[in-house]
Amino acid sequence: MKRVFSWLFIIIGMAVLVMSTSRGMMKYVSDKRYGWTGAFGIHRADGGDLVNMAFLDKEPKFLQHTNFVFKRSPDTVNRNINLYVWADSYVIHIPDYSYAHVNKFQLGRRDFTDLHYKLDPNKKNILIIENGERFVRIYFKYLVIFDHVQKDKSALSFLYSYSNSPAHYASLGLGGVHVTDLFNPDINQNIEYNLFNYNCINWIRELKAEMNYQYFNRVSGDVALSENGKHLFLRQTIAAHDILSCYEAMKSTEINTLCSNIDTIYKHYKKEGFDEVYFSIIPNPATILQPVYYNGLIPVLEKRADSMGVPFIDIFKAFSHYPNPSELYTNGDTHWNNKGWEIWLDAVNTELNKQSGQLKK
Repeated sequence: MKRVFSWLFIIIGMAVLVMSTSRGMMKYVSDKRYGWTGAFGIHRADGGDLVNMAFLDKEPKFLQHTNFVFKRSPDTVNRNINLYVWADSYVIHIPDYSYAHVNKFQLGRRDFTDLHYKLDPNKKNILIIENGERFVRIYFKYLVIFDHVQKDKSALSFLYSYSNSPAHYASLGLGGVHVTDLFNPDINQNIEYNLFNYNCINWIRELKAEMNYQYFNRVSGDVALSENGKHLFLRQTIAAHDILSCYEAMKSTEINTLCSNIDTIYKHYKKEGFDEVYFSIIPNPATILQPVYYNGLIPVLEKRADSMGVPFIDIFKAFSHYPNPSELYTNGDTHWNNKGWEIWLDAVNTELNKQSGQLKK
């Protein structure tokens, strides 16, 4: 019987590990469990994703409810742009009517859906590749979500490199499997979710989180408190040694690889027929709200990309010079608020206004 239980725990443990590593399986599980109520439902705090992760449901200064109010683009003519946006959770809720001059709009949710397109030669076909800053070094160092770019040998021949060494794709020689396919950077968070995020035991975690915060000025799990105590940050984004961190110093060789791969992606989609391809990086909250340790990733990439002729939609400058940057993000969430996305959308529409006047003949 002891051996049976031992094997049972091993099998369950391996199943949890495999599920926690797979992005597809985690999406399926989280989507299913999101609608559950009762003892086996999941913890949900309405104040923000970091509040939810830290179980600080009772701390009002972090509970900022964000109800986005999207404005309609003011343009009424020249709807001559077919806009494709491959993005993450920062911009997936922005509706098509907020973008200027859009005839057709198609959104791809990175990590969960691939980028699909059928280009119309009679329209201006524009692609925006948006990334939250914490994933930039993973996606553009390993091209982990750009397998189709790697398979295009003619695109790879366009590699633009600032060094004599080729770009590194971290392929493991397992039929296209990459490092981050096996070692999901969110695995610890996923394991915790699969093992312990159940309403029947969440009251214990809420009590522990409240005591840690009130008596030791600490927050739980993968969440960290800003130095001024006003904001919550995802712990990985301020860690000393983490590829997701905006504080970890970068070597010049890594910058070269990132820029080379960005140029490869750009030329791939230009060759596919897009009239223009824009990249856009959304700064981590810690980058703007606690910049003293910032590694300078965004401005370095944007400056290098500009020298290569690769266009970026820059909001780092606007965010970093904003009079009160705390107004751009919610205190208990990894995402921006209305003001943040308005600044980004204004920058996007400025480019779309330019492109609308350059329709192919």
